[in-house]
Amino acid sequence: MKNRMISTFAKLIVILTTTACQKDEEEAVPEPVIPRNSAAVTMNGKPWNATLANGTTTYTMTSCFSCWAERLDESYKNYLEISFNRYFNFDKTNRYYFEGLSFNAIPLKVGTYELKGSPINSCRPDTIPSSAFYTSEHDVGKDRYYVLQTEKNYLKVANINKETGLVEGEFMATYIRVSKAYDSTYPDTVRFQSSKFSAFIGVRE
Repeated sequence: MKNRMISTFAKLIVILTTTACQKDEEEAVPEPVIPRNSAAVTMNGKPWNATLANGTTTYTMTSCFSCWAERLDESYKNYLEISFNRYFNFDKTNRYYFEGLSFNAIPLKVGTYELKGSPINSCRPDTIPSSAFYTSEHDVGKDRYYVLQTEKNYLKVANINKETGLVEGEFMATYIRVSKAYDSTYPDTVRFQSSKFSAFIGVRE
């Protein structure tokens, strides 16, 4: 009887030890770090991420891409585009975008770049840094704005890590309307005060 109790106790110790080791091994495996984009955009003195007077909450989606595709000429790979889209959710499954901001042909290196042109193609090395602001209703475009050349317009790449794809920076720009929707309530000029962003190349969020 005594030997049977000792044997049962020994088996219990082995089971508990094995379970504890397996738990330690499971806990020791770190979860993968998923890149996350973020932006603090300020337009006409007000933040994009806010709760409106009607109680609707607005959010910002940030997308960042480069021209790293192997089929492209080597010189094309030194540029990126970054865009910010403002949206709200009427329900949990759909996003409704109503404002967008894009920056194209931005050199893929630390520096401050003056925004001079209208968007053409971010992967063409013969274009200059450019930007545009636009409004929409669901998938239908409405107003379109280009940078106002008499104002200070720039995008600054403050930090870039080509191993992780992280790009950090800030921008400031003033836009003048070049195309107006018949029912538009937007002003002729839109100003973005100093706004900061952190994004991973190839990540849309």
